Amino acid sequence: MTTAIDYPALLARHVATSPRRMTPELFPYDFAVGNPPPEALPLQELIEATARALDREGRDLAQYLAAEGYLGLRQVIADKMARHERVTVTPEQIIVGNGSLQLIAMLIDCFIDPGDTVIVEAFTYVGTLRLLRRARARLVGIPVDEEGMRTDCLAETLHALQQQGIRPKFIYTLTNFHNPLGVDLSAARKRQLLQLATTYGVPIIEDDVYGDLRMEGDTPPSMLAMDTAGSVVWLGTFSKILAAGVRLGWAVVPPALFPYLIDHKLDSATNTFASLVVAEYLRGRLDERVQEVVAVYRSKRDALLAALERHFAGRATWTRPKGGMFLWLTLADGTDTEAALEQARRAGVNYYPGVAFSAMGDSGRNSLRLAYGYPPLSAIEEGVARLAEVLATPSH
Repeated sequence: MTTAIDYPALLARHVATSPRRMTPELFPYDFAVGNPPPEALPLQELIEATARALDREGRDLAQYLAAEGYLGLRQVIADKMARHERVTVTPEQIIVGNGSLQLIAMLIDCFIDPGDTVIVEAFTYVGTLRLLRRARARLVGIPVDEEGMRTDCLAETLHALQQQGIRPKFIYTLTNFHNPLGVDLSAARKRQLLQLATTYGVPIIEDDVYGDLRMEGDTPPSMLAMDTAGSVVWLGTFSKILAAGVRLGWAVVPPALFPYLIDHKLDSATNTFASLVVAEYLRGRLDERVQEVVAVYRSKRDALLAALERHFAGRATWTRPKGGMFLWLTLADGTDTEAALEQARRAGVNYYPGVAFSAMGDSGRNSLRLAYGYPPLSAIEEGVARLAEVLATPSH
């Protein structure tokens, strides 16, 4: 007689009881997925770059390279940081990861014991929230307005925690085109946040994975560029300007932290094949590529804003991002966007309910995040019209 193994009974206590679907369903009007525009994928150019890279360096694939990643790609990243972020870093300060989320997981693994305190925005990236909760961190959410994290509230929080004998392990913030809110952390706030972090001895994880996607205005200096004390770990990615499927992100790491963080990287060089191809493709054409893909994002953002004006004016408010791929829609108090999601999906529309991004898990029920990178431009108007019809139902 055989007995089926009761796997749920054997799982660690921190494992979620409701695992995510292995294959996420895509909808005709999908405003949930944070994917880059598929029509902007430079497929032929990547094919050609692959041939060149393999012809020149393909034999390197036969060996395990250094855990920090393929040197050629780290050199491309260092050049990008100099031109786009106005900061001088060497390839020896850069770790390439399997997307930026692997690097966030490494940082959490490196810093967090159960019960440790971490400061985040009141609404923040669901991937980071999931990892922090899995590590059993104590989360403290800081309010956000149109200039990003409110540093006055951060100052009060840090002081109160210090009075309790608590030093947070780090401050995690999404600086440009915040996910999910779509707002920017202003230059003044960046300076204030950096000063507070230095005063209280708390490092900053500056997650700037959307910063390349600026459509309006000048890019303010990063906290990394302002940092003179080694307080900032800076995260970037190629997912949003090239392809999410290549799974390549990077961290710029202070020298004092680098040996500890690299020790928490469980693989060797991340995806050397993709690294060879991306480095080959981007050499000499990075700025051109950014301009190409931003034009596509801009057209979709503008279409979404126009559709919201037609279908939600007077019923809701929404952020107007100057770049990136997300905006935040807020409806009347009492609206439950989580409860409305199943009906919206039956209408072919998908989105992320606001409560999914809540650091404390108890706010944002009348809000939702709309991602505009993935849906076809031709589908945005109809998708917003259907969403408006669903959310007009009194039960929501």
